[in-house]
Amino acid sequence: MIASLRHPALALVANCIFMLSTTAQQSTTSADTSAPQQSDKAQKQHKKNARNELGYRYGDWLNNEVPWIITPAEREAFLKLGTNEEREQFIEHFWQVRNPDPDHGENSFREEHYRRIAFANEHFSSGIPGWKTDRGHIYILWGPPDEIEALLPSVCYRSKGSDVFAQALP
Repeated sequence: MIASLRHPALALVANCIFMLSTTAQQSTTSADTSAPQQSDKAQKQHKKNARNELGYRYGDWLNNEVPWIITPAEREAFLKLGTNEEREQFIEHFWQVRNPDPDHGENSFREEHYRRIAFANEHFSSGIPGWKTDRGHIYILWGPPDEIEALLPSVCYRSKGSDVFAQALP
């Protein structure tokens, strides 16, 4: 395991890559190398089965709570985990490496992340949850804007045919 990296996110990615490489080496040595590669259809089915095995709690965490902040390497490593205990440890480590003040009891990054999701759902929903919208995605990643420019409201007029004219209200 690589622990000498100074940045916690880099250490997590390095650990995930290390875990993936050792898993790949073990499967390569135990599998027959002369066997043909799995077809794309079989690989897709395998991924689908892996998602189904996650269950609601872990699938919800992966696909609805952290999709904008989890790295592809972390996602792949999480999907390869075999037990719920390993998944719980992964989630705990996921938040711990993002904690700006590990000595403090609360994880301010995690609290802010869930606050931003709630804000996005409240303010950006339009038939779909706010966190799934483009505005929600940007808000969750970057936080509130530095400034907001209010534009004058406008009225649309429709003429004969399909032409639309917009005029600013006085």
